[in-house]
Amino acid sequence: MSPRLINSFPEIMGVFGREDVLGKLNEHLSNALVAIDEADGEKAKASVTMEITFKRDGDRVGISPVVKSKLPEERGFSGTTAWLVDGKISLQHPSQIDMFSGPRDAMERQRDRDVG
Repeated sequence: MSPRLINSFPEIMGVFGREDVLGKLNEHLSNALVAIDEADGEKAKASVTMEITFKRDGDRVGISPVVKSKLPEERGFSGTTAWLVDGKISLQHPSQIDMFSGPRDAMERQRDRDVG
């Protein structure tokens, strides 16, 4: 009887019988499908990858599978625009701050003097 020789991916998957590689692939597939179904917006992208590493040591070959997935990123926060005023954060533009602080002096300002 001749030895069983493997040279195809379906056959190599059978080598991983003691480790549930197919189960892990199915788990990642399920998570990817749920993630793209629940993702915000009209478009979403996910991927499931199985990497098989072959490492030769003399006449022996080690075969190691790794299953990874990349799911859609969660929608981030929109953020807020702010300005630095005297080392603190203001939600109002610095030139508008004095507009809301009550009546102003009727003194002539430098910019009014420059006109003319």
